[in-house]
Amino acid sequence: AGMTTTITSSNINRNQANAETLLTSVGEAVKDSTQYPYDCSGGSYDFRSVVTKLGLTGWTALARKPVLWNPATNSFDPNAQCTNPAQNVMQDITIEVTSPDKQLNWSRDVVKGPPK
Repeated sequence: AGMTTTITSSNINRNQANAETLLTSVGEAVKDSTQYPYDCSGGSYDFRSVVTKLGLTGWTALARKPVLWNPATNSFDPNAQCTNPAQNVMQDITIEVTSPDKQLNWSRDVVKGPPK
């Protein structure tokens, strides 16, 4: 039983380290407008290249629908409609990563775009 516990614990720790690495890498990448131009819907934010570059076979990284900045209320507003990047200057993007065995699923919010 002791050997099984050690192997399981080691796998959990490795998955947690990989999840943290992937969340950090994707979070930095999505803020780079040359790699990921502003997309109101977030639909073009495809992070497979980041996963591949890190060598994390079987891992997935997804962007959930961004919550847009509402300049009228000076806050993120889940009901804000995107008309153009000049109007909705910031996005609150939830990034979600999942391990190959689907046992670990972590997420982090990243703000894309500078406030005006």
